[in-house]
Amino acid sequence: MTLVITLVTQNGVWASTDHRLTGYPGGDVITDGSVKHVIVRCTDGAALVSYTGIGRVDNLDVSTWMREVLRGESRTVDETLMDLQEQATARIGSQAKRLNVPHAFLAGAFLGERPWAVAITNMGSPTGSSPERIQSVFETTALFADEPIVFAAGSGRDAIVEADRELLHRVSTRKPRRPEEFMRLLGDV
Repeated sequence: MTLVITLVTQNGVWASTDHRLTGYPGGDVITDGSVKHVIVRCTDGAALVSYTGIGRVDNLDVSTWMREVLRGESRTVDETLMDLQEQATARIGSQAKRLNVPHAFLAGAFLGERPWAVAITNMGSPTGSSPERIQSVFETTALFADEPIVFAAGSGRDAIVEADRELLHRVSTRKPRRPEEFMRLLGDV
């Protein structure tokens, strides 16, 4: 399973994911080319959405499915993320529950000039210490990011040490000279 770290600030949104898709439960590598994030441009803003959890449903990579769900019709950010939640429940929910796999879509979004952190999950909040019981229904939590928000989901989430979380919070209050600086930092964490 992928570790996703998302940083939402007044200056932008950054996310770190891998591109590896593995079989469940054996962990055999299927591909190293499964892009687990997508940028969505909407009528009232934009969002960077990434995911962790189930990687393939009915022989369709979730990365491909997610891009198909998010493109097409012109919608608001809220409508787009609500549609993602509903379609995730319909397409991924029962398989994730049956396999007991936590799944999360993390999004950093800007509605106009306002940054938001959004989690669409079949488990507890990605900011909590441990996931709740896996369910077949996906739920959405959205927080206005008036202060920088760092959130994570997936395997390895609990391995992010407090010092790294504090470092991410500290640097997220500044505007990076180059966006690559934040990307490198997320990769290092």
